Amino acid sequence: REIGFLDEALAGIMHHHERVNGTGYPMGLAGDEIPEFARVISVADAFDSMTSTRSYRPALSTEEAVEELRRCAGEHFDPVMVEAFLRALEREGWDPPDPVVPPDDDVAETTSQDHDDPSAPLRVAGGGARR
Repeated sequence: REIGFLDEALAGIMHHHERVNGTGYPMGLAGDEIPEFARVISVADAFDSMTSTRSYRPALSTEEAVEELRRCAGEHFDPVMVEAFLRALEREGWDPPDPVVPPDDDVAETTSQDHDDPSAPLRVAGGGARR
């Protein structure tokens, strides 16, 4: 917060869950009350989220995500920002990131430490069980 030149970035991050219809958070801002950078981030973040696999659902296709952005333009997202994003997407294309593939032995080593032995990293089995 004390780094002045990052004020626009802070406002963008803080308000990117606001919705143009005023139903978002943290402050319920609407339309042009929402900082411009936050309106940009909102569209990009939603697209990234929709096209990424989550633990609770598979990734949407680019076409499905585009359809959802268009459907929500004017309610959730600034329609000008949606159209600008879609023009950039059409011009530049989109290659979703490769999925994370667990190692063959289905065990991952983390940088977190075991509270019983802080010198030993946790080893996590594929189902989330601790070893």
